[in-house]
Amino acid sequence: MRPRRRPCGGGGDVATWHRSQKRCGPLPKNARSYREVGHLPAERTLVEFRILGSVEMWAEGQMRDLGTAKERYVLAILLLTPGQPVLIENIIDWVWGDTPPTNARGNLYTYVHRLRGRIGDDKAVLRRSGGYVLNVDPEQIDLHRFHRLNDRARTLAHVGNTDEALRLFNEAAELWRGEPLSGLHGEWISTIRTSLESDHQAATKMRLQLELDAGHHTEVLGELYRLVDGHPYDESFIEQLMIALYRCGRQRDALETYHRMSHRMVEQLGTDPAPSLRAMYQRILRGDPELAAPHIPPPAPSAPVTQNLPRDIPDFTGREADLRHLYEALDTGLTAVTIEAIDGMAGIGKSALAIHAAHALADRYKDGRWFLSLRAHDPNHPPLSPAEGLQILLRDIGENPRRIPEGLEPRAALWRARLAERRMLIVLDDAADADQVRPFLPGAPGCLVLITSRRRLTGLEGIRPLSLDVLAPHDASLLFRRIVGHDRPLAAPDVNRLVQLCGHLPLAVTIMADRLRHRPARAVGDFVTRLSQDRLAEMHTGDNDLTSTFELSYRELSRPRQRAFRRLSLHIGADFTAASAAAMIGSDLRTAERALEELLDHHLIQEPHSGRFRFHDLLREYARRRASEEESPGELRHVVHRLLDFYLYTADQADRALYPHRRRTALWIARPPADPLPVSDPDSAAEWLRTERDNLLSCAYHAAEHGLPSHTVNLSIALATYLERSAHWADAARLHETARRLSQKTGDRGATAHVELELSLIRSRTGRYHDAMELAQHGLTTFRALGDLHGEADVLCHLSRVCWHTGRSRLSLAYADKALNLYQHTKDRYGEGKAHLHRGIALFHLGRTEEAASAFQRSLDIVRVTKDRATMALALNNLGDLELDRGNLQRALDLFRESLATLRAAGWRQNEAVALNNIANVLRRQGALQEALYFYRQALSEYQATGDRRNETDAHNNIGASYLLLNLVSEALTHFHKALTVAEEIGDPYGQALALRGLGDGRQRHGQYDLAYETYERALAIAREVDNPLLQAGCLQGLGEALLHTKGRDQAEIHWREALAIYERLGSPEAEAVRASLRG
Repeated sequence: MRPRRRPCGGGGDVATWHRSQKRCGPLPKNARSYREVGHLPAERTLVEFRILGSVEMWAEGQMRDLGTAKERYVLAILLLTPGQPVLIENIIDWVWGDTPPTNARGNLYTYVHRLRGRIGDDKAVLRRSGGYVLNVDPEQIDLHRFHRLNDRARTLAHVGNTDEALRLFNEAAELWRGEPLSGLHGEWISTIRTSLESDHQAATKMRLQLELDAGHHTEVLGELYRLVDGHPYDESFIEQLMIALYRCGRQRDALETYHRMSHRMVEQLGTDPAPSLRAMYQRILRGDPELAAPHIPPPAPSAPVTQNLPRDIPDFTGREADLRHLYEALDTGLTAVTIEAIDGMAGIGKSALAIHAAHALADRYKDGRWFLSLRAHDPNHPPLSPAEGLQILLRDIGENPRRIPEGLEPRAALWRARLAERRMLIVLDDAADADQVRPFLPGAPGCLVLITSRRRLTGLEGIRPLSLDVLAPHDASLLFRRIVGHDRPLAAPDVNRLVQLCGHLPLAVTIMADRLRHRPARAVGDFVTRLSQDRLAEMHTGDNDLTSTFELSYRELSRPRQRAFRRLSLHIGADFTAASAAAMIGSDLRTAERALEELLDHHLIQEPHSGRFRFHDLLREYARRRASEEESPGELRHVVHRLLDFYLYTADQADRALYPHRRRTALWIARPPADPLPVSDPDSAAEWLRTERDNLLSCAYHAAEHGLPSHTVNLSIALATYLERSAHWADAARLHETARRLSQKTGDRGATAHVELELSLIRSRTGRYHDAMELAQHGLTTFRALGDLHGEADVLCHLSRVCWHTGRSRLSLAYADKALNLYQHTKDRYGEGKAHLHRGIALFHLGRTEEAASAFQRSLDIVRVTKDRATMALALNNLGDLELDRGNLQRALDLFRESLATLRAAGWRQNEAVALNNIANVLRRQGALQEALYFYRQALSEYQATGDRRNETDAHNNIGASYLLLNLVSEALTHFHKALTVAEEIGDPYGQALALRGLGDGRQRHGQYDLAYETYERALAIAREVDNPLLQAGCLQGLGEALLHTKGRDQAEIHWREALAIYERLGSPEAEAVRASLRG
């Protein structure tokens, strides 16, 4: 079967599973069940679930029946996120795909009912929030034990405990029984399986690295060979194999491994190995002695000491990575004082972490462990002066009070003298600034100082800063449960929702848990309801009041900074930059940058990524409350309007830089930014649009909801090409629908037509061709009524694209010709380049290959002058198709690779996948079937991720054809059926014909000649309907093969001769195979 190549032309919602943060460890070595370590009630029978292999359930040492495949599918979905609700609509979509039964909800209810019975617990699966929740301990599921073991192993590896880390890594690996979720099928399962296998590979890589670091290169050599054989393009495994070979004295084999891999990448991928792998090759080549396994020093001895530390927090939870950061400093700070500054927002748990770490490190500091509160944010006492603090510490370590001198400097000198030659740990809690801390610092190595502060201590020399973030969701839930008490039953979904409303902030979680602990008659859901109404008002207990805690930080700010804090909280979107902050504050860029730095130092905002800032949810709520109380309503409206103007102005500038050939109308901005962002070149424009996409969409919808329709419509137009070419089609469709509704309401016919054209393009991308045609025709009518020739030409050019997508090649050619005439009349050279491209594609499908080649070349000639990279890439791609048809494989491959490089430079995500698909077509023709399948699957994954259903049929057809060549007929038929299903759903006759022809080939391989004949006839009828001669010839060739086995050679030759005539007319290499059949 010939490969189907989708020509590129012109500029898709997939549910994504995210692994739960809940991860559990293995059973303790001496425990016979989880009941013995307090994880399950004594009366419940332990049930173990397995999905790292086939989906299984074990109870009391016996594997239990899980029923039908659909029941196992439902259980697998719930096992991935225990304790968290999964929407019924999602379960139905994942289990049945696009063809759910009429009574899908009833079937699902039956499956869940049966699962409860098989598990032996009516509460094992609960109904919550429009979905189902698996109410089991995650430690009963092998996947979650696998993740917990690997997490613990990584933590141990980071602190140097290699042997124990390797033991845990190996224990986790033993849980892996084969292909995860084996026995289950479907696109969603394939996505999850790929994710799980990626996690497995990552753990394997780290385990092997530890083995190499521990000098176990001989032991892992065989495993590395198997891994490289199974993952020939994974450079990490190849690098580890090279190191192992080198350490085994096999330098030549190590170098040869690199040469083989480099040759394979250049030949098949057209790229060189990564710089890190090339550097490793050079190190091995020159015999770098540093490649020897590193020496791991033994841990330092410990001894009991005297101390005044507060008691450790009994409910301390999480913070493994932060503790690891603190512990790592101990092995590097041997020649200087180790100073760790723990900073973070109010309530983040700084003091708890410092005290917990101090207790954990107690044995290392035999000469003393001391705690001192500096009281920077104590509402009842003033901050502690350094002189007063030194007096307290000197007395604590036994200094005679009468010998303690007056004055700060003498006391600091005496303190440093007493610490000399001692190993002491000092915790300085709640520091105001660097000046308050500096006199307490020791002068000689051997001591550890842990400082906590709400401010970043930027002026303190020689510190290691550690900025705390909120707890991970699982850790926040666990902290809540520990405080409330494990003996109290708590519904997992309610707990998860409550800690989410607490922003996973330890202080907020602690307050709400303490309140619940003292209210035995209330349920978690009661507090969830109250928090949903007013979070800050509910977060108080005893002396703890979250609002008062935030108030202390707010009052430290100057008035300008307080104003900035309030106004920044009004930002629309997830995060903001200095430029958008300047718009909200109403200042220049430099003033805004200084404000952000100060707020960041006070931990009133966060900087999760360089130059991008955000609020914690609770701080944002507090700041907005301050804004509503301290700012006028008019000023608050001005803040938002300035922000919307900033985003619209910059989006328009970025669009002009990135797509200079787009036709656009003049844009009036009421409040342009004082310091416009430099987005005048394509690279900076593309990067800004990429990072600001979510904020831009949020602004568009906010404007729509608050009576500012022009902002929404103009943002829709400014973002249209970027969203389309970067394959954010779901976002684009929703935005354009909103803009269309608003422009119709305001009576702006030109804007409506423009938005309808953009929406039609998006609908065609996702296979909704009927909608695309309807929208385009409506826009065409409007542009003609307005006398807008440019708009009319653009719609005609787009209609040409839609028509060849749907197999109407003659009508496509007619639209392209009309568009070309209008572009020439209006002297639009950019439009001419596109129209010639579309003419070429239509001619190609009509079998007029020489005319098609001429049209593509004409398009190339124009776009090289206009510097239209996108159309250039498409013309190169389609010329590659022509060369592939002529049998010029290397020329076709060169054109496809050039097209791919140009598409990547232009940032056109969807058509990158098309180019990969076409490269795979060449590889398949060359007989490199495994390499072709690799690229086909990459393309298929991209199509499915973006919702490109039309090209999804293409990928399925090509994968099916490759499987046929490998004689894997059943697998091939599966993909042809998938292609046919999608093609029928979206109305793609060309895709239907290709899929039917593939099904005919497969059925013929199975000896089902009559059924194959019927299938070929269906395919031929459609091929004639769409007027595609090459496809007709392929169907005729298949019909002849089927007739040879059912009606005899005479009947077969009639069809073969007809196929041969078409092949010879087109100059196709398939003609030789038909001639051979005719010769017998």
